[in-house]
Amino acid sequence: MQSHQQQGISMVELMLALAILALALNIAVPNLQEFLDKNRALAVKHQLERTLLQARTMAVTQREKIQLCGSLDLQNCHTDWSSGWIIRRLKDEQNLYANQLLNQQYSLKWDGFQKNIVFQPGGVGLTTNGRFYLCRKQRVDWQIILNRQGRVRTASETENRQQDAKCQ
Repeated sequence: MQSHQQQGISMVELMLALAILALALNIAVPNLQEFLDKNRALAVKHQLERTLLQARTMAVTQREKIQLCGSLDLQNCHTDWSSGWIIRRLKDEQNLYANQLLNQQYSLKWDGFQKNIVFQPGGVGLTTNGRFYLCRKQRVDWQIILNRQGRVRTASETENRQQDAKCQ
C-alpha cells in the first residue's frame, strides 16, 4: 500500500515570499507613478502639437486668420493654458475647436511675443513665434517651439535644462 504525503509550504517560506514581494512593490510603485506622470505630460504635449498643426491647417485650407489661445472656460481666450485651449476664427471669433485638459496638475505656459497665436491664411504666424513649456517637479519637462513660419519642433534635453528657471 502506498502512502501519500501532503506537501506544502511552511509558514517561514510564506513569510519570506511575502517579504520579498513587499520589497519589490516598495521599489516598483514609485517608479510606476513616475512612469504614469511622464506619460500624462507627454500626452499633453502630443495634444498640443496636434492642435497647433490643426490650427495652421485650418488657416491654410479656409484662407483666413485662425487664432489659438489658452482658455479657462473653453469659450473665451485667456493667458492661462493649463486648463485647455480653443481654436477660433479671428474675424468673427467663432470657436472651431476646444480642448480641455482634465489633468491640471501640470503648469503649461506659453512664452511668445503675443499672448495668443494667430496663423495667417498662408499658415505663417508673423509675430507668434515662441515656445510652450510644461513644468513638472519644478523643471521643464518638455518644450514645443513654434517659429514664424508656423513650424513646430520639440526642444532638446539641453534646451529644457536651460529653461528650468522658468519653473521655479
